[in-house]
Amino acid sequence: MPDLNLILKAAGFALMAAGFIIVYAAKAIVDRYNLDRNVLPDFENDMNGEEVKKYAYDRTVLNVKLTGMLIALPGIIMVILSFKSKI
Repeated sequence: MPDLNLILKAAGFALMAAGFIIVYAAKAIVDRYNLDRNVLPDFENDMNGEEVKKYAYDRTVLNVKLTGMLIALPGIIMVILSFKSKI
């Protein structure tokens, strides 16, 4: 049976890598899948057309980066626990 620390480290590093790749490639992901087309700004009346597009793009990139960080967070916790504990 493999060591539990080894399993925690491998799974943790895999989650961390996936999350950090998503954070790093957030702009490319938004561009490739046109994720910003469905975002509606809350205060559209105060902005012109180009500002609305930039706001929607920036908001979508931020959401993708936050999702990547939420994916990486359990991996970070798993790696910290696997290096800290002597199971």
